[in-house]
Amino acid sequence: MKQHWSKQLGNVSNDSLEETWEIIADTFKQHITNHDKPALAKKWMVLSPPTGAGKTQSTILYCSMLSDLPDSLHPGVIIITRLTEDCDEIARQINELGSRPTAISFHSKQNTVTHADLKHYPVIVITHRAYEQALDFLGPEGTIQTTWPLFHEFGTVREEIRWSENVSSDYAESGTRKLVIVDEALDIIDHSQASLDDIRQTIGLIPQWIRDRHPREMLGVESTVNYLERIATRPGKKLETMQTNGEPSLDGNETFLPDLKPLIDDFSKIRFDHKQHGKDDPELNNKLRRYHSQVFRDLHHIFRTWCYYGKYKTDHTLNTARLLIPEGVKGAVVLDATASTSVVYELHADAEMIPTPDNCRTYQNVTCHVSRGHNVGKNHMVKSSKQGTSDLMQELEKMITGKDRNIFIVCHKKVEPNLLGFKTSFNYMTGHWGSIDGSNTFRDCDTVVIYGFPYLPDYWTANVYMALQQPQDTEWLQDASRRQYGDHADIRAALKNGQISTNIIQAINRIRSRKVIDTVGNCPHAEIYILLPQAAIPRVPGNAVIA
Repeated sequence: MKQHWSKQLGNVSNDSLEETWEIIADTFKQHITNHDKPALAKKWMVLSPPTGAGKTQSTILYCSMLSDLPDSLHPGVIIITRLTEDCDEIARQINELGSRPTAISFHSKQNTVTHADLKHYPVIVITHRAYEQALDFLGPEGTIQTTWPLFHEFGTVREEIRWSENVSSDYAESGTRKLVIVDEALDIIDHSQASLDDIRQTIGLIPQWIRDRHPREMLGVESTVNYLERIATRPGKKLETMQTNGEPSLDGNETFLPDLKPLIDDFSKIRFDHKQHGKDDPELNNKLRRYHSQVFRDLHHIFRTWCYYGKYKTDHTLNTARLLIPEGVKGAVVLDATASTSVVYELHADAEMIPTPDNCRTYQNVTCHVSRGHNVGKNHMVKSSKQGTSDLMQELEKMITGKDRNIFIVCHKKVEPNLLGFKTSFNYMTGHWGSIDGSNTFRDCDTVVIYGFPYLPDYWTANVYMALQQPQDTEWLQDASRRQYGDHADIRAALKNGQISTNIIQAINRIRSRKVIDTVGNCPHAEIYILLPQAAIPRVPGNAVIA
């Protein structure tokens, strides 16, 4: 790894980095060894070396070295990464560095490999989204119930090797991959929300033939509308209220129990006839079908577990969440540079943080310019985006000089179009929250500008806590003093702040601060410009300059 890091990648090594790589390799080995030990196999082993410490490259090199083993002795590996292009690149490098090709990338943009083919490849590289859908027993079309075992299956257990001295009976019987590696955090919480207005719109699209075929299901859906209407018309402030706490119905009403999967299957057959310039618009029609099918899928989950009412902005909603780890899915090794700022791992009973050296990287060459007192939420920034983006670019012109400067500006999705087209003395690129995690597009930029915060909706914190721990009561939802957890006075506030910090650090580390240029672990000179509300500053690397 030291040779690969220095000669092939052009970085500089140090003792702490080398210790980190050794810990990563040892953790992979432990996970393989623990595969057939039930108490240990379910552990999610979390490693949190900083960005630029070689986590992904360590994974690539480790898997390439496994290629020296014949398939009958290979442990079998799944690598889960964010982007389809990363899948392709990781598989390419493993095959290039190995003694023989063993890896294949599998995602929606390639059509040369089927699910059935995957078991023949020692290493498969897939996207987070593919694995999350595979863990979801209902899935996007209600048909993915048995997909996840296809990712885990490895090898054809042949009779001639079943009792071979070189192949354990555990392998011969199971034929499953022993090492699952998650590159960056995997979203294992499935959120379901049904709003009054969304259900009303979707009901209006249901033809009579579906109503006739699914009367009980329609009764459950329409009863939900009536239930939410009663809450919406009650006088007084609408606060989050637990409706069920592990019980399979709302208000004891048995009509909330129908299985909506048959209705979803029939709904997928409905033809949408929206046209664009007088012609059928298949993309829009498919988008509408997915949107309205999601309403039914969310209701399906709400009908079958705990849920709570919440009014968010103008939406009257029912909410629930579940952990996307079905029975039989074992743990993984998670390589997450921002794990130390994420409170989610504290709530995950099977997550184990593996300590790594904290001095393998240093960010003394990064300067953080901070400006306080801004409204950085999405709604405000979208409403004022034309004037706001113009003011931002004028200020950057004053502070950043040089045609060789490359700036990365992170913003809300609906603000991004207004950042395009400015004539500046520097080069700049833009990206929006939700599309930049794991991206290498901006790695040569010397400056990042954080223009807007990725606030998550209020229900996110309640969903995460109750999915990972257990359902709570109405007092817990409404009273912050009842939400102490560990060292956190209010676990919902801690989850919210931790996720904001995690997302901002992910964005900051898209630029060249990831590169290591000396034995101390420094990166090239880089700058951060961040607009903050009046509240506390999130923890960011480097030297802070208050502007």
